[in-house]
Amino acid sequence: MSINYPKFSDRGICFTTEGYFMALVERHDAKDYIGIYYVGNFSLVTHFKIDMFDVYDISWSKDDTCLIVWESPLECKFSIYSPTGEIIANHSPYDLTLGIKGVSQSPNGNFLAVGYHDEVCRFYNHISWKLIMDLDHNMSLADTSQIVKIKLNLI
Repeated sequence: MSINYPKFSDRGICFTTEGYFMALVERHDAKDYIGIYYVGNFSLVTHFKIDMFDVYDISWSKDDTCLIVWESPLECKFSIYSPTGEIIANHSPYDLTLGIKGVSQSPNGNFLAVGYHDEVCRFYNHISWKLIMDLDHNMSLADTSQIVKIKLNLI
C-alpha cells in the first residue's frame, strides 16, 4: 500500500483527534488536492481539489468536523472545507502583499487565530467561521485592558 503524490515531507498532513482519519495535501497535474484516508488500512475515503494556488498546510478543526487549509506565505488566503470537499468559508482580508504568518486554534476549539504579515491577528468563530475581532500587533501596554474586557465578553 502506498499513497501517491504527497506534496510535502514535513507538513501538509494531519490526523483527527482520535486518530481514525488522516488528511494529506497532494499535488499532481500542477494542482493541489486533499486526500482523506481511513488509518485502519489507509484506504482512500475521499479526494478533492483545493481552490487555491499553493497550499501551505492543513489542520483539522478541534471537533474534527472540517479542515482548515491555508495558502503559502505569499498569498493571503485560508479556507474551511468539509471532509467531503465542500467549501464552508473563504477568507482573504487583503491582496497583493504577503499573507499568513501563522494559524492556531484555541484549546477549546471555539476560536481560530490567524496572524498576518500586515501585523494584525484576526480571530474567527468556529461555528460561522466569520471574523469576530482583530488585534494590531503594535498595541501599547495601555491597550491591553481592552483585550481583557474583550476576552471576558467572549467567555
